Amino acid sequence: PCTTDRCDPANGACLHVPVKCDDQNQCTLDSCDPASGQCVHQPLLGQTCDDGNACTQGDKCVQTPTGGVVCQGSPLSCDDGNLCTLDECDPHTGACLHVPVNCDDGNSCTADACDPATGLCVHRPIPVQEPEPIKFRDETTILWAPTPDASHWNTYRGTIPAKLLASRLPGAVYDQACFESDDSFGDGPTICTDASNPPLGMAFYYLVSGESVCGESDIGHPSAPPGAVIPNTSPCPNVYPAWTCPCRTRADRTDPTSNTPDRYSGSSGNRSARYRKFGPPSAWSRADQTRTPAPRCICSRSDWVNRQ
Repeated sequence: PCTTDRCDPANGACLHVPVKCDDQNQCTLDSCDPASGQCVHQPLLGQTCDDGNACTQGDKCVQTPTGGVVCQGSPLSCDDGNLCTLDECDPHTGACLHVPVNCDDGNSCTADACDPATGLCVHRPIPVQEPEPIKFRDETTILWAPTPDASHWNTYRGTIPAKLLASRLPGAVYDQACFESDDSFGDGPTICTDASNPPLGMAFYYLVSGESVCGESDIGHPSAPPGAVIPNTSPCPNVYPAWTCPCRTRADRTDPTSNTPDRYSGSSGNRSARYRKFGPPSAWSRADQTRTPAPRCICSRSDWVNRQ
C-alpha cells in the first residue's frame, strides 16, 4: 500500500513507485504506514531546527495551539538601553540596528533633542541674540554690529534721573519705551539717530534688541543681580503677521515661479483654515493680494506659530 504499482507499457516491467509523504516540515518525521498506506508525520518536538530568521536564537520544534508543529526561536534582544534609539534586528543579517529617534519638528526656531531620561522629544526655543555692544558714533547717533539671527533691530529709549536709576526704588527702575521699530527712521538698519534733548536734569539711555520670526531678543541686562534681564514692558510693534509658519520640509515649498494670490479660507474665528505664506517677511500678505513670486508654504493649523 505504500507504493504506486503499474506496468511499464514500453517493456512490460512492473513499476513500484514509493508514495511521497514529505510534508516539507523539518519538525516532522515523514513515513508511510504499511498497514494502511497512509502518510504519517511524527512530530519531532524539542529537536533543533532553523526557522530561517537571523533575528532568533535557540530554534527548536514546538507544538502549536492547534496541534501542529513548527520551528520557532526566541527573539534576539537588541535593546541598547538608550531610550533615544529605535532598536531592531535586521532579519537578513541578524545585526542589531539602533536608529536615533528623529525629533526634528521642522521649526528653525527650536533646538530639537531627545531626552535620554524619558525618550521624549524636547523642543527648546532658540533665543534671538542680543546686539552688543552699543556704541555712540557722535552725540546724536548710536550704532551696533548686526546679529546673524535677526532680520531687523529695535531701539528703546529711557530716562535716567539726576540721582540715577536706583533713586526710583522701590518702584520700577527702568522706564524705556520703543523709540525706533525696525528702521522706521530710515537712517540704516543698525543705526539710530536721536537729535532731541532729554528733560531738564535727566539723561537718556538706549537699549537695542534683535528680532526675527523666532521672536525678540532681550533688550539688556542690569549690572546686578547676575543673569537678570531688563524687563521689556513696552515692546516695539511686531512687524510679523500674527499667524505664520516656517516651511517644515523642502517638499512643503510650492512652485516659486507661480504668482498665485494668498488664500486664507475657512473660519477666521477658530483658525480652522490653511494659510499660504509668501516669504520673506516683507512679502507676506493675506487674502486676495498678489505678491512678487517667492517660495511659499502650505501650513496646517498645527504648524502655525502664534506671534500676536
